[in-house]
Formats: sequence, C-alpha cells, structure tokens
Amino acid sequence: SNTAVTWSINPALGGLASSATTAVYVAPSTAPTTQSVTITATSMADPSKTATAVITLLQAVTVSLSPSTVSLAPSGTQQFTATVLGTSNTAVTWSINPSVGTISSAGLYTAPSSILTSQTVTVTAQSVADPTKSATAAISLNLPLSIPATYYISSSYGSDTNDGLSPQNAWKSLDNIFLKAYSASPFVAGEQILLNQGDTWDGQIRVNASAGTASSPIIIGTYGSGPNPILYGDNHTAIWTAVPGHPGVYQASVGWGSILGPAYVGTTQLIFISPGPYNLINPSDLNAYLDSFTPGSYGPTTTWTDLTWVRTLDGLPPTNLSIFRGAVVYVESPSNYITIQNLDIRSSFQGINIYGSSNITVQNNSIQDALSIGIYLMGNDTNCLAENNTVTRTGNDALYVLQGISNTFRGNTVSDVTNTILGLAVGGDQAGIGLQQSTNTLVEHNSVSYTITSGVDYYEDNGSTVRYNYFYHMGAGGLYPSETGANNSAVYYNIIDEAGAGNGINAENSGSGTLLVYNNVIYGTSSFGLMSSGTGPVIFLNNIVYPATSTSSPLYISNSNTNSDYNLFYTTGTPSFSNLGIYYPSLATYQSASGQDTHSIFANPQFSSANPIADMDFRLEPSSPGIFAGKNLQAAGLVSSTEQYVDYDGVSVPQGPQPNIGAFESSGVAVGVSLSPASATLRASQTQQFAHGDRH
Repeated sequence: SNTAVTWSINPALGGLASSATTAVYVAPSTAPTTQSVTITATSMADPSKTATAVITLLQAVTVSLSPSTVSLAPSGTQQFTATVLGTSNTAVTWSINPSVGTISSAGLYTAPSSILTSQTVTVTAQSVADPTKSATAAISLNLPLSIPATYYISSSYGSDTNDGLSPQNAWKSLDNIFLKAYSASPFVAGEQILLNQGDTWDGQIRVNASAGTASSPIIIGTYGSGPNPILYGDNHTAIWTAVPGHPGVYQASVGWGSILGPAYVGTTQLIFISPGPYNLINPSDLNAYLDSFTPGSYGPTTTWTDLTWVRTLDGLPPTNLSIFRGAVVYVESPSNYITIQNLDIRSSFQGINIYGSSNITVQNNSIQDALSIGIYLMGNDTNCLAENNTVTRTGNDALYVLQGISNTFRGNTVSDVTNTILGLAVGGDQAGIGLQQSTNTLVEHNSVSYTITSGVDYYEDNGSTVRYNYFYHMGAGGLYPSETGANNSAVYYNIIDEAGAGNGINAENSGSGTLLVYNNVIYGTSSFGLMSSGTGPVIFLNNIVYPATSTSSPLYISNSNTNSDYNLFYTTGTPSFSNLGIYYPSLATYQSASGQDTHSIFANPQFSSANPIADMDFRLEPSSPGIFAGKNLQAAGLVSSTEQYVDYDGVSVPQGPQPNIGAFESSGVAVGVSLSPASATLRASQTQQFAHGDRH
C-alpha cells in the first residue's frame, strides 16, 4: 500500500518541486539550445520499478547587439547589428533614448549635425517574436574637436567686415582681438593672432585667454615679409570731433576695451576725470560726466566701448595731444600659455603688461619710449619668460616683476633707462631690471646699460638668481641684491663695468637664507665695489674688484655675518677696506685685523684689454694673478653637484686645479697662431709648404 515515489531529473536543468505522489517541473529561465529533460519517478516500495516522462525544452529567445559602445562626433554614423536566437523570426524594432539623432529600420544611427553638450544616447533592439527580449548599446556624443584657427590682421589692406581667417580676409583693427577674447567663443588652445609685417597700428592688444596649453599655446605674432609690425601707444592718429552741448569737449575712438594712461598736451599733463558712479552708456549719465570736465581734463582711462573724451585748455580742437595707453599689450588674469613675439612697440606708458597669469612667453620684441616700464609682470604671475627682447628708453625699470613666482628674464638687451621720454619728465626706480617681493626669479644673459640707478634693483625679494649678465654704466650702482626670506639667493659670473659712474654690488640680507656672491667682475666703480649689509649670511668669493679711482673702496663690510675670501682687489692708489666701521689702508692690515679674505689678493688683474669697454675685454691674461687662484665652490658644497658649474662663456669650471677668480675660465696659456717655417727664399716657380700651429 506504499505508493510513494522519489523524483529525479536528467540532465539537471530547471527545478522540481515534489511530494510523495506529485511533482511540478519548472523550466530554466533560459535555454541556450533545444533539448530534452527526463523526469523519473522511482517506487519507494520497489526501487526497481520506475516510470519516466520526457520534457522538450525549447530554446529561449535572446537578443544581442554589436557594437555595445561607440563614440561619435557631429554627423557621425554607426551601423548596429542585432542577433536574435531562439526563434525563426529574427526581426527587431529599433529605438533611441533620448531622441537625439536618428536610427533607421536597418539599425544605422546618424548623430546630429550639431552637438552642443556631451551626452549618451541608448540604442535598443527589441525582438518582434518576443517583445520582452531586447538588447541595448551606448553612444557617446562628443563635442566637435576644436581646430585651432589663425586670425590675420592687416592695417594696410584688411577690413573689419572680414572673418580674419586668411591673409586675403584679414581684419583691419586690433579691436577684434579684444572683442574675440571677451566673446562667448574666446581664443582656444593653439590659435594664432598674426599681424602683417610692415604694417603700423596706433592701438592696443588686450587679451584674456586661459585655454592655452604647453603643447598648444596661443600665439600673438606676425605673418608676411618685411619689418616687424609697429604698434604705437600714444593715440597720435585719433580723430577728435566736438561733442554737441559741451563746449570745448571732444571725443575720439581709441579702440574697444582700451586701457589708457596719462595724457599730455605738449609737456602739460592733463587731469584725469573718473567716471565714478556714472554709467557712460546712459546718455544722461554721460552728459553729467562730461559736465564735470574742466579745461585740460580727460577720461575715462578704461573703456568698454571705444570712446574717450577730452576738454581742451583753449576750447579748440586738440592738437599735439598724446593719450598714452596703459600698455600696448595687456594680458589679463587668468591667462595661460600665451606667446607674444616679434612686435615693435613704441611710445606708450608701458610696453607689455601681464597680470595674474602663468606660462606667458614674451620674446623677440622691441620696446622703445615707454614712459614707465617696458615689460611688466604686474602681480601674481608664475613661470613667465621674457627672452631676447630689446628695451630702449624707459622712464621706470625696463623689466619688472612684482610678487611673482619662478619667472625668468633671459637674453634681453636693455639701454637708456632715463628721466626724460619723448620730451616728458618721468620717474620711478629707473633700474634696468626690478625684482619686488618675488620668489625664485632667474635673471641671466642680459645686457643692461645706461640706467639712472642700478642694473638690478631688489625689494624684499626671496631666492632669486642673477647670473651671466653684462652691466655697463649704471648711474647709482650695478646690483643691489636683497634677500628677505629663507631661500638662498645667488649673484654670480656677472660683469659690472661702471665706467666711473656708480657702485658695484650691495648685498643686503635681512633673511635667514644665504646670499652668495661669487665670480663677478666689478670694474670702474666710483664708490664701493663690494658691500654687505643687513644681518643674514652673505658670502663673497672669487670676485674681481677694480674701482675707478684711488678714493673708491674695493670692499665695505657692514654686516657681521659676512664671509669674504679668494677675491682679487686692485686700485691704482691707496685702497680703503672697511670692516664693521673700521677703515684699513691696505689688504694686509685689513686681513690681519679682521680675519677676512685670508686667501685674497691685491694685484692688477691683468685683463685682456688695458682699457676694457666690452664684456670680452675682461678675460684674464695668462700671467694674471687671478688664474687658478679661486675657490672651487662645487667641491666646497656651495654649488650643488647637480647644478651646471660654468663661467660667463659657458665653459666648465674649473679648467685647471682651481677656478679662476673673475668671470672667465682660462687654461693660462696665451691664444696665438704660429707659422712654420718663419721665412723662406724661393726661386721662380718654386713652392713652399707652410704649417700653422694654434695655442689656446
């Protein structure tokens, strides 16, 4: 009477829910192929007795889609392929979500012609035989790749109705740079703004461009042939027209977005009138603003339109009026990776002004007659480079960095920093190069001549390096290094020829870092040659000091934390060495009393020219007492072993057992040429072979 059975399935596909006499079979969720499953019931009373049933599992409907992911640009296409298994009906219906682009009944997707934002579109293929079965693929729609454009500008044949995208369709005015830079589609990485060579503008380049990269900077340069384009910054071509209702007031277009500086009629400076609360686009505000003008006034200095106004002293149309641009080239924060090159900038307040930017390169430009600064890193600039520029006649410093980090002045030629520019009295620090409250500035391979004050002027600077520069005829002094922080500063392998005009190097250290001054040539000073001040550590090594007169002091130490040695001093008269307020009439008496300069020499350095007038004239003769008489700073650990240790010429140091004192290394052997034989007697048609030998 035992009717119970045990249940089993073979193969083990699906599931079986059973009792003693009944069972429920559940097919698997998918069946990759059609196959049979046998269900067996075995008697528990007599296991030899069984019964079987066969279930045929039909293949499940599945859908797959290829490819599963793809990226497309505008108007791009992609053919998708749907594979349907488990049914003889392999048809699918296609859909996309969101509805961006189109897909055909055959699965061909076409991206829209314009993609404004990056997004993902899902493609779905749904089985017609079993609509519960489908597959999806993802399409990434990307913004179009930006192809950098080149914009051409020509004052001689361009037109501002052109698109500027070819020399034949060049823009005309520099205003277009400002309008593009501050538009909804500003300049992008790799784009170029090129000015036609041989052309002249009276205008300003004002740009804000943060899209540049190291590999694709934005370039402001030139195209064509001929001399570099000239950019004037005094608005001498402005066309002035009378303003109705305001007697004696005239207006002129000075270019969109112009930033203006001081204004003069002849040598008389005009008074700037600030717009204050007035919105000059509003006619009533503009009238109120112009009503505030007094004779000999002008404004505004920053224009977001293209106009400025002046009220003349005599009420007549302006003549001999110069309104100087704040700078001819403005690079505004937060610009990045811009190169400015091959421009000829004349008659401005400043030449090139860079503010709050990084990785800006200013190279191969000419700047002349700037009332203030030639190239100005105006604040918070980082990793900028001013290289191979010529700056002539500036009223303030020719090159200047304020509160910058890791900027470089390299290979520039600076001359005539003076107090009169274009007949106008000007003023300022009036040094060749100014470093103020900056960190890790590098000044190298520059030539600076004829300044009112110094070659390099420091103010609360930190960690700067000044090397391989030539300074000639500084009015007050050559270098005034000033260390105020914990970083080490260095001044080395410079040549300072004061030509009787000023001092040499005043090393002032009020910080905790070391100020290291070595292997400089200081010649023709009218007062001290080397001077130390402050309280922080100062080191003088391997310097040549040769004042112009016997009353000049080769060495003046007022900082008790000074270490001086291995220097070569000379003067044609009785020297005066000063140490902590006490004067000594000879090197020997100073050495004995101070313990300083124990290895230093007092002797004629024997320059290669008895009357040096150029940097190469300060090489040493083979018989010079400075040959191999210096200290090896790298061996002493004062110059890092990983740092290149070379002289003014780039020659490795040392070339002998010890370095030379001064700025040049030498083997100590005279350079010469000899011929052998020295003479010969020949008959007609005879020949003689000569050989030459060089000595270095």
